[in-house]
Amino acid sequence: MSNYRSSQPIIVASLETLIPLPPVPDYISKLRADELPDFTFITCTAEMAPQYRVISEKVIPKLIANGVPYNEIGIILSSNEQVKAMALQLSKKNIPFYISKWKFDSSNVVVWLQDCASWCTVPYSQSFDELFKFWKNLLTTHKDDRRFSSDIDLKVAFHRILSASKSKDDVHEWLGHMISRLGLADLLADSAIYPKEIKNLETLTDEAKNHNLRGAKLLRFAYLGTPDNEVTITTRHSAKGLEFEVVILPGMEDGNFPDYRIPVKSEAMNEAQRVCYVCVSRAKQSCVLLRSESHTMPWGKVKYYRSSPFWDKLYEKFAHDENVFTDRNYT
Repeated sequence: MSNYRSSQPIIVASLETLIPLPPVPDYISKLRADELPDFTFITCTAEMAPQYRVISEKVIPKLIANGVPYNEIGIILSSNEQVKAMALQLSKKNIPFYISKWKFDSSNVVVWLQDCASWCTVPYSQSFDELFKFWKNLLTTHKDDRRFSSDIDLKVAFHRILSASKSKDDVHEWLGHMISRLGLADLLADSAIYPKEIKNLETLTDEAKNHNLRGAKLLRFAYLGTPDNEVTITTRHSAKGLEFEVVILPGMEDGNFPDYRIPVKSEAMNEAQRVCYVCVSRAKQSCVLLRSESHTMPWGKVKYYRSSPFWDKLYEKFAHDENVFTDRNYT
C-alpha cells in the first residue's frame, strides 16, 4: 500500500505512535522518500495558554517567513473548547483562521452536492456528465420510477434543475431548491445504501439555516474543505481527510492525550493511538508538537508532569539538538 501525500519520515513517525501497528504495516511513501524527518518539539511551562501563545507568536510567523502559506498549516486540538481558545489567540495576532468543524458528514451525497455547487459557481470546474452519472445511479440503485426515462430526458431534466439553481447564491436556498426539485427526501427514505442520509441532509440544511453556514454564499459550500489562505483549526476526531504541509499538535501531555480516564490496556487506548496516527499523518512534510511541564487536571489540584507516551515515542526516534525547544528559546 502506498501513501502519496506524506513524506516517508511522517509515515514512519505515525506508525511509531501505534502499538500494535495499523492493519497495513508495510505502509510506505512513494514520494519524498529521500527527505529527512522534520519534527519540532516545544515544551512550555504550565497549562495550554503558553502553547497557544507560542503557536501564534512564534511558530506560525516563522512558518510564514519560511514560505509556508496559511492554508498549508493545520492546528489539531483535543476539544471544541481548545479550538475556541486557539481561535481567540489567533484573532489577537490578526492571523486568519478557518474552523473545520461541521455537524454533518461528508457523505457521497453531500460531496456530490458540493460538486454540483462547484459546477454552478465555477465554470468548467466539474464534469456535468459525471454529476449526471451519479444522479442516474442514485435513481437506479434506489429503484426510482424516473430510472425508466431515457438518458436524454433524464439529462435534460437534471440540467434544467441544476441550471435554475444558479440563481440561488445563498447556501440554504440552494439546498432547498436541489433537495426539493430532485426529490432527494423521498428518494433516500429508507435507503439501504445510505441509511443515515436523510438525517445527514437535515443536519446540513440546519447548518445552512441556523449555524456556521448561515448566510454563506454557494461558493463557500462548494469548497468547504479548502480554506482561503487561512490556518485551519480542527479537533483530533475531525482531522481525518484533511492534509497540510505542516501540522501543529498541542496538548501532548499524558492525561490530555491520551485522556487520563483511558486505561492503559483497553480498546479506548487503541482508539487514542489510532487518532494520534491520523493526526500525525495529516502532515505532508512536518509536525510541530507542543506540551506543558504541568497540566492541571479537571478536579483542580492534581498536576501531571509527564509527556504523552505518543510524544515519548516520537521524541525518542526523531529528537536531536536542533529541533528541541522550550517556549522561551524557540525563535
